[in-house]
Amino acid sequence: MELPNITPGRNDSIYPTLIKKGQELTLIDTGFPNQVDDIKSAIEKENLDFTHLKTIILTHHDIDHMGNVKAILKLLPHIELIVFEDEADYINGSKTPCKVEMLEKNFHKLNDVNYNQEIYLNSLKKIEDLPIESVICYHGGYFIGSPLDK
Repeated sequence: MELPNITPGRNDSIYPTLIKKGQELTLIDTGFPNQVDDIKSAIEKENLDFTHLKTIILTHHDIDHMGNVKAILKLLPHIELIVFEDEADYINGSKTPCKVEMLEKNFHKLNDVNYNQEIYLNSLKKIEDLPIESVICYHGGYFIGSPLDK
């Protein structure tokens, strides 16, 4: 599915993935906050039923990957939420997201950026705790301290 990238200064797309097995749908990542209507439209554009969404898999805790989980869960509370083990504490709210920590440490260096850094930082802090149903093994993924970060 193609969704607009709403990062200030960007004019491209992001691509959450939808998997169909029989009538059941699985969504891998959920885009930026406030894109739930875009997700529903993209699903319906493929002649699929949004209410057949049964599972969400989050690859990591960046806002463009988990931004619509709460909104989708409000619409479809039966959905199973699956995350990777190393991401669970960030996604369930028991750890501060890595990018929030980085921005707080480097906030003073962002004077040249053309958008309001405080609004961006506050939007990252507003990620609500999520009810994780399943945790799967380490994926060697994309987070600070992972092998990819070295």
